[in-house]
Amino acid sequence: KQTGSLSSTLNVDDAAGSNYVSSELVLRFSKMDTNKRLQIAALSKTPLRVVVEDNNGEKFALGVDNYVSASGGNGTNFGDSNEYSITLTDISKEMPKIVTGEIPE
Repeated sequence: KQTGSLSSTLNVDDAAGSNYVSSELVLRFSKMDTNKRLQIAALSKTPLRVVVEDNNGEKFALGVDNYVSASGGNGTNFGDSNEYSITLTDISKEMPKIVTGEIPE
C-alpha cells in the first residue's frame, strides 16, 4: 500500500503509422529479506497479467494485449532505504482498461 506507481505513455510514430501505450508499474518492497528476493526474481522471469488498484479503488488491467514483463529493478545502496523495487512494463494498443465486475482471465 502506497509504495507503488503506475504511469502510462502514448507513443505515436506518424512515419510508421503506428501507436501504442507503454504502462510502467513500479513496485517497492521494504525490509529486504530472502522470501521477497526470491519472489521478485520469479516475477522477473514470468509473463504476467496484472490488476492494479489505485487509491480511489479503481482497478486497471495490464497484460490484456501482450503479457506484462519485468523491465527493471534494483536493490539499494548503502545509504538508501532498505528495499527492493521492480518495474513491470505493459505494451498495449490502448490505455489500461478499467476492470468492472470480474477480473479478466
